[in-house]
Amino acid sequence: MTINGSGIFASAMAGLNNTFVQLAKGSTTGGLTLEQITNPDTEKVNIYNLNSGFLQYLTTNFSSIDKDGDGEINSSDLSKLMQNISRSGLSYDEIVQLGSTGAIPTEMLNTVLTYFNEIDQDHDGKITSAEISAYQMEADRHEMENKYKSFQASSISTFYADENATKDYSSVLDYKYPTNNTST
Repeated sequence: MTINGSGIFASAMAGLNNTFVQLAKGSTTGGLTLEQITNPDTEKVNIYNLNSGFLQYLTTNFSSIDKDGDGEINSSDLSKLMQNISRSGLSYDEIVQLGSTGAIPTEMLNTVLTYFNEIDQDHDGKITSAEISAYQMEADRHEMENKYKSFQASSISTFYADENATKDYSSVLDYKYPTNNTST
């Protein structure tokens, strides 16, 4: 299974951004309060088919997303969240929460969650797109090594000289690069 780190992060961030944009439509301040996220307008839910997983993420992480503490998540707060996710990565629980939205293919999500601790190379409890890519490259390398083990070079080589050769050649180098030594 090939896992694409940038795809996982792009899907998660696009879903969060889309949910924010849909909820913020018609907002006089351009931001969202916790109340607007936890109890969205029924019309918006029906029209935009809002994803409950992204709503839950915004609700659960509201205070950490609202960096300026004004009681609203605005586009600047969301931009900072996206930068933080890109730079610092996502925890196991965040991937479970955002992956449950259906934005990440199930097989890929299961692979990332199964190998989370191996992917998390710096053991900070979060994985980044770069760590996922490095893990995938290492997995591909191991697969190729196992697949092509029987194709290793040997120390035996065969040399066939030209049948019209008037001289006896002991190696391919003697044949390809003859010396001007006339004593032989």
